[in-house]
Amino acid sequence: MVDDQKYLAIAPHFTLHAIGNHTYLLLSETQSFRLNGERYGILFPYLDGRLREQEIIAGLGDRIPPADISEMIAHMRKRGYVVAIDPWADHARSAYWSANALQPDECESFAQSIKLAVVGLGRDGAAGSVQASELAAMLMAQGFSITDFKNANLTIVLTEDYLQPALSDFARMAAKRKMAWVPFKPGGLSAWFGPVIGADGGAGNCYFCLARRLAEHRQGDTVAPASPEGARPARAFTKASLAVAFGRVVLDTVRLSFGQCDDLRTKLQVWSLSDGVNEQHGVPLFTDCPEHMPQSGPQTPDQMHRPITLSRIKNQDGADGGWRVLTPEQALARLEPIVSPLTGIVGHLHKADLGEGLHVYSASQGRRMSIDPRQNRSLGRPGGAAGKGLSDEQAKISCLAEAVERYGAQWSGSEPRHQASWQDNREHAPHPASLLDYAAQQYQNRESLNQNATVMARIPEPFDETAVIDWTPAWSLRDHAPRWVPTRFCYYEYRGDAPGDHDFCAADSNGCATGGSIEEAILQGFLELVERDAISIWWYNRLVPRRVSLDGLDDAFVAKMQAHYQSLGRTFWVIDLTTDLGIPVMIAASAKQDGSRILLGFGSHLDGRIAALRALTELNQILMHDDIEPSAIQDKGGMEDAMTTWLANENLADHPYIVGAGTEKSVDDLPSAGFDTIDQAVQFCVDRMAEEGFDTIVVDYSRQDLPLSCVRVVVPGLRHFWNRRAPGRLFDAPVKMGVLDHPHSYDDLHPLAFFL
Repeated sequence: MVDDQKYLAIAPHFTLHAIGNHTYLLLSETQSFRLNGERYGILFPYLDGRLREQEIIAGLGDRIPPADISEMIAHMRKRGYVVAIDPWADHARSAYWSANALQPDECESFAQSIKLAVVGLGRDGAAGSVQASELAAMLMAQGFSITDFKNANLTIVLTEDYLQPALSDFARMAAKRKMAWVPFKPGGLSAWFGPVIGADGGAGNCYFCLARRLAEHRQGDTVAPASPEGARPARAFTKASLAVAFGRVVLDTVRLSFGQCDDLRTKLQVWSLSDGVNEQHGVPLFTDCPEHMPQSGPQTPDQMHRPITLSRIKNQDGADGGWRVLTPEQALARLEPIVSPLTGIVGHLHKADLGEGLHVYSASQGRRMSIDPRQNRSLGRPGGAAGKGLSDEQAKISCLAEAVERYGAQWSGSEPRHQASWQDNREHAPHPASLLDYAAQQYQNRESLNQNATVMARIPEPFDETAVIDWTPAWSLRDHAPRWVPTRFCYYEYRGDAPGDHDFCAADSNGCATGGSIEEAILQGFLELVERDAISIWWYNRLVPRRVSLDGLDDAFVAKMQAHYQSLGRTFWVIDLTTDLGIPVMIAASAKQDGSRILLGFGSHLDGRIAALRALTELNQILMHDDIEPSAIQDKGGMEDAMTTWLANENLADHPYIVGAGTEKSVDDLPSAGFDTIDQAVQFCVDRMAEEGFDTIVVDYSRQDLPLSCVRVVVPGLRHFWNRRAPGRLFDAPVKMGVLDHPHSYDDLHPLAFFL
């Protein structure tokens, strides 16, 4: 409608008051305007929504010149005092539009042009047909047109639960029809709405990716009996709670339709119906989703390999965080969005209550689900991660980055892999024996050794070189060539279908790391390998290294630690575990004054000072385990169980190698290798390993749904700190280092398996 044909009225959300002397007030809930002049009193009675501008001019005759009337109307329309309305529309609804700084007539016309459908997937209750009809009536009262889902611009789908099986069926049907739709859970203590899925408005969202992440936080659902309502239908609701949820959806549908808030289109909205708290949760998108990603044909083994070329990456010196690509602010900007109890990689983030200036975080997280729901039939507790640092933000980054690392290495079933025996693959595959380092005696006696062994000390089946197993593509940084690493070695909770698969190993975190770039991730993963290699050599040989002076490491931080540890009746110290590799590795140890309750933290870095600080901050992280009650441990035979047993039973008097000996090294005595770029540091490490005859292999876990690069670094020949006693560096390095005249025998090694 052309502008001079519109019906004009004082904006319906205002109340007009005449206060004398030709002065008028326009008052709304939040606004107050004063207008002065006799002409306003003459004009206002004509602004009742029944007349157009020319009709107002004609009605006023010569009391106000026509040009002045047009000027007054234009001024008031610009200020929002006067608006164009639909004279047949509901007055209260017109007031709602104008209160939102919108033109009521245009809103009415636009709303009527939008065709909405409402579908209820529940048999009754909050998501049944009765409630769907009530929501449709409320949408119609808001001015929308209601139709069936086949003809709708947007369909609102009521569901008992976002993982209700019928919602998957609807999502597939909608995808075939290229429909736009939005899920809505009205029942329960919180109502859920969004995101928009399908068509142009929701082209970037996928219901199946959302459902997959939701399921990762709801592992118990996978073992519950199948039900049309889903495992957790929202049964708690009242007429009042539904009215609140429906009202919110109607108003947000208005905002969504008018393009007023992009978050309504892209995020899951959660409204608490008990305390009024509103939340928004990001929606993941997985590149391996079989529902929305085009499926390519099977890859050949050569096509699976992605060469890794180191790029020049400037080093951001990050104190105990080491050398990093991102500033703390940049890292948190990437990592904080992954925290969500519904759709995040991390469900919850908790700060430990330690002493002032001691920063440790822990995180709870779900487990990555298989792309094939039929494989998700195991009841699992949420996983966890922890992080530490010299600053609060560094500890938070450390914790969230570890959570990403753990998530990245979890099996989903979509990972590229090649089936072959080691004999057929040997040209490009390290022998699993060089990765695992179990001794022949351990395999021979595995049944008896495993009877009372912790998970970390368990001996698996011997590897069968002729068995056809899954192999994961990897890359040699030394030879710039493809490598294959056993998939079972690479991924947590691996469940492959190779005909010769057998339980010869299980994945662990050794060498896994994340970073702001793949170069940073490789460096951090490599340093972890060196750290654990040094721990193994020290622990099983019970070597007695030199202490390192705490002076000059970070005097303010050390002073805060000393104050807190003294309040706990503890002391702590640092010893140097650096091996013949020449890359600094430090241990920070703590015990009660009587030598009991021994705690250990470790750190490695090319800069010895940073390695020591990493060990100290990790000691603070391990301190959280000191007050765990044995009765609270659920994972019997796991790390916490082993740690509790160690704390309760061991004393420094029996473990002098933890105390250290000799003259303390000063900070100035520690190596301090400096590199301008992170790729230079990585290349130094690769070259150092090559000098020892070792290859440096990288498995790249990086994916679109991960906020950081994620890798597993593998150096066949470096030792794990778990119970692995095969010949090699475990026996040879102490002699090479000059601390032993001859290697220990197998029987002379530490009888206690390392437990962290």
